[in-house]
Amino acid sequence: MAPKGDLTRPRKRPGIFSSSAALLAAALFCPGLAHAGTITFCVDKANPMLPTDMAVARAVAQKAGDVAAFVVRDSTKADSDGDDDGPKGETQKTLQALGKQCDLVMGFPMEAGGGNIPEGMSATRPYVRTGFVAVGQGDVSGGFAGLLRAGNIGVLNMSPATTYFTVATMSHEHVYFTNEQLYGAMLDGEVKTALIWKPWLNQQLSMHPHSVHVAELSMPYANWNVVALYPQTAQDSRAVKDFNEAITSLTASHQLGGVVKPYDAPVKSVSKLEE
Repeated sequence: MAPKGDLTRPRKRPGIFSSSAALLAAALFCPGLAHAGTITFCVDKANPMLPTDMAVARAVAQKAGDVAAFVVRDSTKADSDGDDDGPKGETQKTLQALGKQCDLVMGFPMEAGGGNIPEGMSATRPYVRTGFVAVGQGDVSGGFAGLLRAGNIGVLNMSPATTYFTVATMSHEHVYFTNEQLYGAMLDGEVKTALIWKPWLNQQLSMHPHSVHVAELSMPYANWNVVALYPQTAQDSRAVKDFNEAITSLTASHQLGGVVKPYDAPVKSVSKLEE
C-alpha cells in the first residue's frame, strides 16, 4: 500500500490538510435556503466525521426547536481552479460559496485562535475537539521523542506532522500521499508509528477492527477544534444564534459528549487552547 521510497519532504507550513479526512470541500449548489424554522447544514460525505456532523446538526436543531435540513456534497469530486492554498485549491473559495447555499457549513477543523478561518467567514462555538494521533502495533507512549527512539515515523504529505522533524531527525520521517498508504505502511511494518488524523483512524477501525495502540500528540498543530462556518455578514442570523446557544446548552447539560462520541467535546475556549 505504501510508496517504495520516501517523497520529497515538504518544507512550508501546511494550510488545511491534504487528506480527504480533512476535509473541505466542493461546492454543491442548491436552490436557496429552506423556509423559516429550518436550519440548512452543508455536510461532506467524504469527511470521516460526517455522522458526527449530522448528529450535532440534528441535536442543535432539536434544542432550538428548528428542523435540520442537509445539503450533502462530496469533496473528492471537486472541481477547482487551483487559486487557493487548500487541497485541490478548494478551501477558501469553496467554503465562501457554500456559505451562500447553507446557513452553516459543518466539519471545519480550526486552529487554536482561529488563524485558518477563510476570509469573509466566521466560526461557531466548537463542538468537537480532535486532531492527529500516533498509532502503531506496539507501544506509542513517551511523546514524540519516544516515537523517534522507537523507529521510523510515517506522516501524511503536507500535514502538520511534517513540520515536527528537524535536520537531525528527518531520516526517521517517511511521507505518504494518502491516509490509506500511511496506515498500510504502519501495518506492514515499513514504519513503526503513523501520525494520522484521528477521525480517519476512527472510521477505519470501525469498518476494519484491528488491534493497534493509539496515543494523542502534545505537539504544535496536533489538536484542532471542529466548528461550523458561516459568512461574517450572517453573524446575527437566527441560525447562527440558535446553533451557538444550543451548543452552549448541550455542553452545560453534559449532553454534547454523548452526541459527538467517539470524539471529545471541547472544554476550553478556543483562544486559550494550548498547542
